[in-house]
Amino acid sequence: GRWGQKEMADVLASTRDRLAGVEADKKALEELLEGAQQRLLAAEGDLRGVRGQVAGLQEALDSEMTRSAGAEAEKKALLSDMDEVKRTYDEREEERRVCEASCRGARDEADAIQAVLRRREGEIAELGKALTSSTQEALSLREEAR
Repeated sequence: GRWGQKEMADVLASTRDRLAGVEADKKALEELLEGAQQRLLAAEGDLRGVRGQVAGLQEALDSEMTRSAGAEAEKKALLSDMDEVKRTYDEREEERRVCEASCRGARDEADAIQAVLRRREGEIAELGKALTSSTQEALSLREEAR
C-alpha cells in the first residue's frame, strides 16, 4: 500500500535530519579545507622566507669565497715578494762577503806596503846619517887642506 501521512512525515523529517547532517558535515569540511588552505598559504610564505634565507646565505657564501680567493691571491703575492726580498738579501750578502774578502786583501797589501815603506824610511835615515857624516868629514878635510 500507500504510505500514510505519518510515515511520509517521518521519512521527510528523517531526510531533513540527514540533509542537515550532510550540510553540517559539508560546513565542517569547508572549514577544515579553509584551515588547510590557510596553513598552505602560511607554509608557502615560510618556504619563500626560507628560499630568501638560502639565497642570502648563498650570496654571503659566494662573497666569502670571492674574499677568500682574493686573500689567497694576496698571500701568494706576498710570498712571491718575500722570496724576491730573500733573493735580493742573499745577493747583497754575497756581495758583502766578496767586498769583505777584497778589503782584507787590500788591507794585507797596504800593511805589506807600509812595512816596505818603514824599511825604506830606515834605509833613507841611515843614508841621511851617512851623508851627514860624509859631509862633516869632507868639510874637516877641506879645513885641514887650507
